[in-house]
Amino acid sequence: MMVTARMAKRMQEMRAEGKTLLEIAAETGASITTVNRHTNPLAHEQQKKYERARYLRVKEDPEKWAAHMEKNRKYRDRYKASITTEGNN
Repeated sequence: MMVTARMAKRMQEMRAEGKTLLEIAAETGASITTVNRHTNPLAHEQQKKYERARYLRVKEDPEKWAAHMEKNRKYRDRYKASITTEGNN
């Protein structure tokens, strides 16, 4: 899910009002991880460091990169399938 600046600001406002990550996620349609990333500056910085380190590990190894991309594709496919089946219930 792409979070706009307006949505991130609203998440921060809701968090300041005392809402939980779960409540904000339910209202906005974002995952709890996404809400945490946009409401907790420390979590956002940690995520950026993790992503950079992961990129540096696989950048020189095409096999690792292919395995990483395949894992992400499978995850996206499962997620899309779960949304589709939830919508049909």
